[in-house]
Amino acid sequence: MPVSGIVIRIDPEQRDQVVAGLAAMAEVELQPLPDNNILVAVLDAADFERENALVRAIGDLPGVVSVSLSYHNFEDMAVGRSARQEGSDLSRPK
Repeated sequence: MPVSGIVIRIDPEQRDQVVAGLAAMAEVELQPLPDNNILVAVLDAADFERENALVRAIGDLPGVVSVSLSYHNFEDMAVGRSARQEGSDLSRPK
């Protein structure tokens, strides 16, 4: 499952609406900063498709100016994929 840290630049006059929109997204953990026009959030999505959908949804919220990726970790997905690939390798002799 990918975990990402994002920086969200917002219109400070719409801060409350943006925060409410982010709070409604279950996979988003908001980390408010003292700056009125910057928020930090952690996304914990089931897969890359859901993560991309979340970033698009956040970017589409009224009052959001930009969304930037600052951290991305998906190593548990790579480990799971490697284990599945090894288990299904048809080229290995039996």
